[in-house]
Amino acid sequence: VLQKMVVFIAALSIIMDGFDGQLIGFAVPVLIKEWGVTRGDFAPALAAGLVGMGIGSAFAGLLADRFGRRGAVIVSVMVFGLATFCIG
Repeated sequence: VLQKMVVFIAALSIIMDGFDGQLIGFAVPVLIKEWGVTRGDFAPALAAGLVGMGIGSAFAGLLADRFGRRGAVIVSVMVFGLATFCIG
């Protein structure tokens, strides 16, 4: 039962990450029209997401090695959820 719950929660976090990426894809064209900006103006924001994922994965690995995988995953999902909530 515990393993199924862990797999379900992991799958849910992956789905939410994909949903977050899809929202950006739908929002950018609308914002371009609404704000009167170019696609290139969104490049830093989109690149920041990728840079953040790279830095986050590096630090999460270090934290997991030092404090344990469970805590690192919990903190990572909490930070991801809070950031996604704030973006909305």
